[in-house]
Amino acid sequence: MRHSGFEYAYILEGKLTLQLEFETYILSPGDSLQFDSVRPHIYTNKGSVTARGVWHVVGRRQQNQEMPTAPESAIAQRKVDNPKLNSAVDVLQAMDNLIS
Repeated sequence: MRHSGFEYAYILEGKLTLQLEFETYILSPGDSLQFDSVRPHIYTNKGSVTARGVWHVVGRRQQNQEMPTAPESAIAQRKVDNPKLNSAVDVLQAMDNLIS
């Protein structure tokens, strides 16, 4: 995935694999990261334990506020179609749909 902003994270539990462009990083509890989110990246959990961490993406909303707003009916339909957050992409999209 790629998106605007800068991504910051701190791993609390488990192990997470970050593929950032052509480099691979194995992140463990206590590890942190930061990078420009426009760089292609993907996270995977190859372990048997749930990986947990704290994430902040700074600057993403500024770009999205410049984009046209979806009609309320489309937002409501998305909530009906996708009530669960199953991936980091789902979480980011849900964050984009928050009304401040």
